[in-house]
Formats: sequence, C-alpha cells, structure tokens
Amino acid sequence: MTRDTVNHGRVSTGAGHVNTIVLRQAPLLPVVVGLMAGVLLDARTAVSPAIAVVVATVAAAVLAIDGCRRRLGTALIFLASFGAGWVLHHRAVNGSSDADIARYAADPGVIARVRGRVADEPRLLERSDFEFAEWSYGGERTVFELECSSIQGVNGWLPVSGRIHVSVHEAVLDLQRDDEVEAFGRLSPLRPPGNPGARDWALHSRRRGIRASIACDFALNVRQLDPSLQAGAGRSWTVAAWWSRWQQVLREALFDEGSTYDPDEAGLLQAMVLGQRAGVGRELTAAFVKSGCMHFMAVSGAHLSALVLLVVVVGRLGIWPHRVTAAVIIAFVGFYTLGTDLRYSILRAAVMTVALCLCVLLRRRGTMLNTLSGAAALFILCWPPVVFDVSFQLSFAATCGIGYLTPALAGLEREGWIRFRYPARLRRRDPTGRVLDRLHRFTPLNRARRHVLRWGVRPLLVSLGAWLVTAPIIAWHFHRIQPWGALTSLPAILLVGAIVTGGFLAVLVSLISPTLAWPVKALVSQVDGLLIAFVEWAGDLPGASIAVGQPSVTLVLLYYLSLGALVRAFRTSGALTWDRRGALVEPDHRPSCGWLRGAAALAGCTAVWGVLAEPVLLRGTGALHVTVLSVGRGLATVLELPDGTTVLYDAGSDLPFDAGARILAPFLRWRGIDRIDRVYVSHANLDHYNALPGLIDELRRYGPPDAVGPIVTTPYFALHSPAGSPGAHLLDRLAARGVPVIMMRADQRSWRIGDVRFEYIWPPPDGASLHVNDTSLVLRVTYAGRSVLLTGDIEDEPQLALIERGGIGADVLVLPHHGSVRNSSEAFIWAVDPTICVSSHGRSGNLDRTALPLILSGRQWLNTADAGAVRVTLAAKGVFAGPAR
Repeated sequence: MTRDTVNHGRVSTGAGHVNTIVLRQAPLLPVVVGLMAGVLLDARTAVSPAIAVVVATVAAAVLAIDGCRRRLGTALIFLASFGAGWVLHHRAVNGSSDADIARYAADPGVIARVRGRVADEPRLLERSDFEFAEWSYGGERTVFELECSSIQGVNGWLPVSGRIHVSVHEAVLDLQRDDEVEAFGRLSPLRPPGNPGARDWALHSRRRGIRASIACDFALNVRQLDPSLQAGAGRSWTVAAWWSRWQQVLREALFDEGSTYDPDEAGLLQAMVLGQRAGVGRELTAAFVKSGCMHFMAVSGAHLSALVLLVVVVGRLGIWPHRVTAAVIIAFVGFYTLGTDLRYSILRAAVMTVALCLCVLLRRRGTMLNTLSGAAALFILCWPPVVFDVSFQLSFAATCGIGYLTPALAGLEREGWIRFRYPARLRRRDPTGRVLDRLHRFTPLNRARRHVLRWGVRPLLVSLGAWLVTAPIIAWHFHRIQPWGALTSLPAILLVGAIVTGGFLAVLVSLISPTLAWPVKALVSQVDGLLIAFVEWAGDLPGASIAVGQPSVTLVLLYYLSLGALVRAFRTSGALTWDRRGALVEPDHRPSCGWLRGAAALAGCTAVWGVLAEPVLLRGTGALHVTVLSVGRGLATVLELPDGTTVLYDAGSDLPFDAGARILAPFLRWRGIDRIDRVYVSHANLDHYNALPGLIDELRRYGPPDAVGPIVTTPYFALHSPAGSPGAHLLDRLAARGVPVIMMRADQRSWRIGDVRFEYIWPPPDGASLHVNDTSLVLRVTYAGRSVLLTGDIEDEPQLALIERGGIGADVLVLPHHGSVRNSSEAFIWAVDPTICVSSHGRSGNLDRTALPLILSGRQWLNTADAGAVRVTLAAKGVFAGPAR
C-alpha cells in the first residue's frame, strides 16, 4: 500500500485516495469522460482547438511527474483526454485540409464537375408511399456518397479531399460501390433544417464525414471514368465485397426458398438476428416504439448473450476448458458481428464480449465499468461524432442502467422490505438487516419473498433500471416517453430470447443442411408472430406513448444527478471501502445517506415533473402562438391557442416528399402536441393540403385514433375538386380514414375557441365563378386585442374587394400567394397595415426580383426560405415574431 492511501494508520480521504480508487477500479473512466467532454465543448462552442492542444500538452507533461501522477493522475488523464477529444472532433467535423471539397461549395449552389470513387452502394429512392406522388414534381432519385479526388478548375483539375452526398433526379442503374465516376451538377453546402423538430440531416451528415452535396438533374450527369469496370468486375475480393457476400450468406441461411415468413415476420427476424432493419415496415416500427420495446430491434448485449450461451452450452457438453470456450466465443462473435450492419449497439456488445473473453484468456480480472469505458473510448477515438448518435447513447446508457442502477433499485427494495418486516428496535440493532434475514430465512413470508424476487421483482428491476436511464434520451430525440416500457419489456424479452436463439440455431444448421433447419424455422416463425401480436397489443394500451416536448439540458442533468444520488445511497452491492492493508472490502455498516436519498427524490421529482409539464406550460402561457412552417412554396400554419387547443390552417408543400410525416409531425412532437383539434383548408390547391394524409397517419401511428379533428373547408373546395383531381383524392383519403369533413356555412361570420376569436373574411356566398385561388378562406384570428390575417392564395379580385369593404386591419399579415406581387398588393398591404409580414416561400428574399422588398419597406418581413419556420406570439403585452427555435 502506498503512502497516498494510508497516513499514520488512518485511511486517507483526500485527492490521492480518490485517484487511487479510480485508477485501480476503472483507469479508462477518466479517458472516456474527458473525450466526451472535449467533443461536447467543441460541438457547442467556436473556440479555437489550439487551446485544446495546449491543455492536452500541459496535462501530459505534468502526468509524467511521478508525484503529480500519484495524487492528480485522474484529473490529468481527464484533461489530456479532454484536449484530444476536442481536437479529434474538430478535425472530423470541420476538415483538416486546405483541399477540403467544402471550400468549393456555396449557396444557392455552384456548377461543378467532381471526380471520385463511389463510397457506398447506390440506392434508388421512390415515392410510392407519398399519397400525392403522381401530382408532385420530381420522380425517382438515385443517391450515393462520393469520395472526392479532384474538381475541375479554370486551369484544369485540382486535387480535393472529403466525401459528398450525390443526388441524381433520375434512376442510375449501372453504378456500384468503388466505381470511379465523374459527377456534374450544383455543389452546395449542407443546410440545417428550416423547422424545429425536424432531423438535422446537415449535422448528421457532417458527423458522418460528409462535407457537401451535389445535385445532378439527369443520369447522364454521372458517368463512369472506366466503363470496363461494370458490375464490380475485378473487385470481387475487396473488403467491402467480402463483407457484402458474407451478409448475403447469412441472409440466405436464415431465409431459404422454403421459408414461410410473412413480410413483417421476415423483417423483424432479420433485424433481431442479423441486425439489418431495412425490411422492417413503418407500422411495425411504430408498434415497437409505442410499446416501449424498440430497443429489441437493435442487436445488443441481450441478443449477443444468446449466441454466447449456445457456445457455452456446447463447451460444457464437450468439457472444454474455460480458455478454449472464450477463444471460440471470440471467433463466433467476430464472424457474427461482420454479418450485421455494424451498428453501435452491436459493436458495443461485441467489444465488451471480446474484452471479457480476453480477460479469461489472459487470466486477468476485468470490471464492467472499465470494460464499458474502454469500448466507449475506442468508438470515440475512431470517430468522435459518435457521441451524438442516438444508438450509441441508448446502448451505453442501458448497459449502465442495468449494471449500476438495478443494484441500487434492489437495495431500495431490500430496505423497504426491512422497514416493513421488522420493528424499529430490531432495525437499530442490525442496520444492514443481514442477521435478521438469516434468522428468519426459512419463515413462510421470507421464503415467498425470495421466490417473488427471483422470478418477478429482479427481472422487473433490470428492465426498470434500463428504462429509467434511457427515458431522457428517448424524450430528447423522439419527444415521447413510454410509461409501460419497463413492464412490457418483461414478456417481450422472453419472446425475443426464443426468437434470437432459434434464429442463431437456424442459421448454424442451415449452413450445414437447410433441410434439418426447417423445423426450427417453423417454430421461430410462430414465436415471431406472437411477438408482433404482443407489441401491437401493448402499443394500444392507454397511455402507452405520451408526447412530450424536448426537455431542457437543465432538466436532463437534474434527472441524471438524481439517479446518481440514488445509486450512491442504495447500491449496497457496490459500496466498497479501503482497509488498512490497502485492500477493497465490503463495509460492515453502510454509511447513512439520508440527505442523498432526499436529494435524489427531490431532483428526480423535479426533473420528471418538468419533462411532463413543460409542454403544458409552454402551451398555456397566456399567449397565442402562430407558427408558419418552412415548406417551400406551400403553406402550413400551426396555431397554438392559450387553452391548449391546436388549430391548423393549411397543410401543404411543393416539396417532392411527404411534408406531413417529415415536417409537420416532427414539429408537433417537438412541441409536445399529439392532437390537432381542427384543420382549416383554404382552397383546392395541392400545395395547401397534400401533407394532411401523411400527418394524420403519423399522429395516429403514435397517438390516439382521433388524433386529428374535423377538416373544415369552404363550399368551393368540392366545386374545384372534380373526379380524378388531387382534391377529390384528398376527400377520398379522408373518408377512408374516417376523418370528418365539415363545410363552413356562409352565415357563420365569427366564432370563438376559448378566448380566441375567429372571423370569416372571405370568400363571399356568391363566389362560384371565382378562380380557385380567389376562393381561398381568409381568416382573422384575434387574441388580447392583437390579430393575424391568414389569406391563402387570394389575388387581385379578392384583394380589391376587401380593400373596398374595409375593416381588414391586423397586426400580422401572412402574405397572399406566398408573397407574390400583384397589381393590388401594395394597396392591400396598406389596407391591412400590419407591423409584421410573413411569406411562405421556397426562394430566398435576397433573390426576390419583384417589388415586394420595396413595398414592405419599414415593416418587419420574415421569409421562411431565409428564417426557416417563423413563430409569431400574440399577447396582451405586444406582438413578437422571429425564427422558431
């Protein structure tokens, strides 16, 4: 024992003691914590990485001093790792070369000719799931990633580096991975999302090493530099080709010609056994999410343990030595991992399994915390942005929850039992309860408790530990929590274990004889169907999935601090201390941690209450919030009323994808909204309603069946929607989904929803001869003496009529027809006299060549193409507008 541990016969409690504990139990813990801290700081700040180099250099120099290392080794390792993580993340995300391809990209796109190697398998994207695909612009698209080598300059080809995303607006069928190609199109920087809640594909791409994007209009804009390399000729033995072939072998072993799986069963089996989730449908994915069983779709430690168990059973039958069994496990895990899609959950489980097996081979003792830290550090060193990947976060968080929070919950249960079972006078004489438990071990009540603990409570505590730790991550990324997740996981894990074990057996036997594997596959198919039926039932339970707003960083930190206090206060199995000989022993009496228990309860209740109440507080702030989403040249406006009611005015876009599922639904989830109480559709133009079917499906998929209230239209919507038109298609789709459509009455001039007043301004009762745009429903929405005018696509005739009528003033004007300038535009704007104007357009206002900027001079003008989604707040104290963030 060192001098830092003992001082004159007493156990030291200073910095040296803490340093010794950490370095003995988990020397890799400060490494991974420092790496993560450096990555997070670089992602959130714009500070030069030169500071990180200085910090890491100084920490490494001081670490070389023996005395400093013994007393401050943990802190110095943290600082050195902190600087390394900072620098590595900066290089990974921002590039490190003057020849970076991102230096040549500019908005709104520059014409460029780029050469390079196809870095992944090209994919053909179709829009078959988009309700209005046949009426929308665009068609099939081919997408792939290109590892750039050169770009054409004025004086020839210039060397460049970096990977770009290539999108071709036609089908390209003769490309494969590793082809050398030349792409001609518009080279653009990666753009952040325009709407809150939407996935930040630009940030996601940068963290994957993609530096820019290029859009090609035609398939001829992408040509192979060496046409002789067709269909991968001459490249059959590359690593990528070998990996793809091995995956294909495993798929063929699992799904042969005699397999009787339906599409859902086949997709689920492929996801859980082979880790390939491409075949899982959206409905089945939604059922797993709602039931809280989504983590079973990702191959992780629970799945890999089935493979390890098979090898251990075979080793026991064959009387193999432990070291031989460990070596076989490493080989099987390695070959199996290479047959999957190499997601982080799989890699984490594989690395930890291999590390523990290496400990057996080398006859070394390993701790879970150190092994977990080593696996995380390995991933971060290989690719620092992995810290922000949700799979990485969920995988390691769930493991920590099972390893550390579950024993704390068991300690909490044990203490509760002792308080229930024994009087205070006995508890004072035996605070740990060990003697009392031994004396009463064979009483009927204690024997019943042991059986209940073994088969009921302890599995529940394992599930609860993982659920508690991962709940904030799910709320942060998916804006939902599943209260029943800890309970539904218990029967699900039994079915998953049977499916995974049966799937592994089927693959192993099929590689030997496909005929012998048929009974196993038939049994797996039945269990697969049972699991699907169970998660669909669990997803329909009341309150199975609750929409919440994105929790704040403060609430998340407070929540995890409460869990840390809980672990410190109740995790008796891990409470070790140092004796005078420098050995770790279990204390006879656990120190009193009453204040920690109180702190854990207070912080946890505060964090949980904040997450659940935050959406209600945001929606009940005594203000009317109007958000005009960025949907290109379309219109989608969300009105959040002070009483919590949500109203939608139009829901359409000219973008070539389902804006309801990809823009509106994510925004509503971000706001913690799972129901639309009413939808007003202004008129029968496609870019004002084509997002409705996708939005309805998405809200119903994760919410109640009545997630969308009635659709309200004018009498002229049906008039301008003849058979075969997109408007008629919308009415048919709404009828098929059971969504009521209400036609507004001409005599209903105003109505109220709570304290908010709605006024029907246009169209008139005799407007049958009007153009479809001129039949747009114009509404004025007023709250606390402030109003916003929603105008749809009205043009000259309605604008002139409203100017003549008068009384159309409003504080905020959503400009007619996406901000298009008409002969009457200037007079109309002066008649409304708004202080704030909002236009929903797909083109930047800086490129607007009309007179609109001149007309709006002196008024605040927000364009969704520039500002993204625009949020307007109407309250008694004033009107405020700005980008919705």
